[in-house]
Amino acid sequence: MSERVEREPMDPELAAALRELANAPVRPSPATEARVLAEFDRAWNERPRVVPRRLPPVWIAVAASLVAAIGFALLALLPAKAGSHGTRLNSWLPPSGGSSASGTASPGGFITLPGAVALPPLESGQLVRTDLPVSMLPSLGITPVGAQGRTVKADILVGQDGVARAVRLVNQP
Repeated sequence: MSERVEREPMDPELAAALRELANAPVRPSPATEARVLAEFDRAWNERPRVVPRRLPPVWIAVAASLVAAIGFALLALLPAKAGSHGTRLNSWLPPSGGSSASGTASPGGFITLPGAVALPPLESGQLVRTDLPVSMLPSLGITPVGAQGRTVKADILVGQDGVARAVRLVNQP
């Protein structure tokens, strides 16, 4: 079924000319190149321009106000939800004794650090005794009462995640 087609031998001069033509670089004439480039320029200049629309400043202010309102609403609702974590944390801690809501610390009681209420529940922890600079106590929510010197001894409760959860001041002997 398949018949074999026999080819006639090619003229050697024709074969050499075709090889030379195939290997020769093809360069358009300068006039052709100029026409092609001019057509590209024309097509580029005729394309539709997409100009980004700017929002008026009023809409930017409205969006910023909306973001701020949502943020304040979430901030107002967050302590109510975080209180459940705080009770679990505080139930594990020793009773705070003389600490009040204003952040004044008594030597026997732990005070939950700011931000610790939002952390996962405390499963285990370590007690670390360290010297804290007196200047750092207000940032922990503690008002030092009669702190003498530059540092005070403090016990820091560090949770299983390595994050400090609570602090209490220690009487120095």
